[in-house]
Amino acid sequence: MSRRFAGFNIVSSFAFGCYAGDSEGGLPSDRDKISLNGVWQISPIQSDSKFPASSLLPSSDPILKSGNAFSLIEVVIALGIFSFAAVAILGLFAVGLKSSKESEGEIQAASTASMLIEVRKAAPTAGLGNFAISTNALTQAYGPAYAGNATNYIGLDGQITDSTVATYRITCQAGTNAMTGPGVSQIYLMLSWPPQAAVNADNASRYELITQIPNR
Repeated sequence: MSRRFAGFNIVSSFAFGCYAGDSEGGLPSDRDKISLNGVWQISPIQSDSKFPASSLLPSSDPILKSGNAFSLIEVVIALGIFSFAAVAILGLFAVGLKSSKESEGEIQAASTASMLIEVRKAAPTAGLGNFAISTNALTQAYGPAYAGNATNYIGLDGQITDSTVATYRITCQAGTNAMTGPGVSQIYLMLSWPPQAAVNADNASRYELITQIPNR
């Protein structure tokens, strides 16, 4: 008996087995044979199909297939190179931070020294409390500004203070001399920080300024 099913002619024989024909009604080939004993089965996809059976199977990873994975030695070498590069970059970063901090300190010290000069220039005869440059220092013969002390300590406001709360250690020489005459004072300032460090210590930074201002 013959039936048409899903575009195929199927010829079945319970005595001799079952065969599947093509859509044109021709005789079946060996590859189209279905199992005997009247059990209906779908014949396997053939190699000449538009969609080969191999295309339905998951393909292997080409990298793993070709053996191009990194070896343990290559990984160790790569980590070593990365470690050397990271250490070098961190070293440059630390140097940059130190330079930036030093530049900031120098700018602040220069601003403080300029403030001391400008305040005294604007009021050469005013007392101004414990101001770092006193009026007596301006009119004396040129020499140390602080009697008995080569250095002193000041805050950002220019007032002499205790070393524990000071911002700078100050060295100041001021007064008149034969070259400037009695109406002009020469002033030399050196600010060093941190204030607790000696002026010539390796960890001390310094800013120096020399100028002349009228003392009347």
